[in-house]
Amino acid sequence: MPILKSRLVTAGIDGCKSGWIMVKHTGVDYQFGVYPDIRQLFAENPDIDRSLIDIPVGLSSQSFNRTIDASLKKTLGVRHSTVFVPPSREAAYLTDYEAAKAKNITVTGKSLSIQAFHISRKIKEVDEYIQKHLNLQIIESHPEFCFKHLNGSDTLLSKKKSIQGEFERLSILSKYDERLLLLYEKIRGNTLKKTVTNDDIIDAMCLCLVNQLAGHKGLQILKDENDTDEKGISIGIGFYLPKYINYI
Repeated sequence: MPILKSRLVTAGIDGCKSGWIMVKHTGVDYQFGVYPDIRQLFAENPDIDRSLIDIPVGLSSQSFNRTIDASLKKTLGVRHSTVFVPPSREAAYLTDYEAAKAKNITVTGKSLSIQAFHISRKIKEVDEYIQKHLNLQIIESHPEFCFKHLNGSDTLLSKKKSIQGEFERLSILSKYDERLLLLYEKIRGNTLKKTVTNDDIIDAMCLCLVNQLAGHKGLQILKDENDTDEKGISIGIGFYLPKYINYI
């Protein structure tokens, strides 16, 4: 039987204009970094045991239909618009919107929103990386879904880019670990807003917190109808369901 590390090194990762922002918990404290691509992020952080990332992981293809997005939309209720149904793998690898939309219709029978197309480059980047590193624990997550459970299963109605939304989300995070307020200010002071926005930082912190709170056995997974996609990539939305406030 493998011996579990006493302290997991966990990370929360979110896309930003300059690439990716990562917030990492070493088991003792928080660290952060901004990276131009996902390969460099993991190359410079080989100590990460498990990552939660706000990007679709596991894609529909000619012989596989991803179903988890419908389940995620249902759980978020009035905030279902925060979930973009991702392109199929065949569509995600195309750079022209009309071509990608046509391909997605051919593969899945459904059109492709412009919002989903705009994140296709990052979807492709992560998909290619995971195919070469299936041994790594890189799990899809969704900040608004995580915040819902951190907030007593009540979906947040404020928009994350608003002042109210920012305050509400930071208040929730600080209930679990007050150090996150100082971390937020530190990241804000060491990044450019034109490349890393406030909500990018908050989303990455949220996923890191959830990942750390879950520990070895507490990470919950919202399941797809299938465990893996055509390439053997695991599909599931990671989140944490607190029974009480669990301070780090």
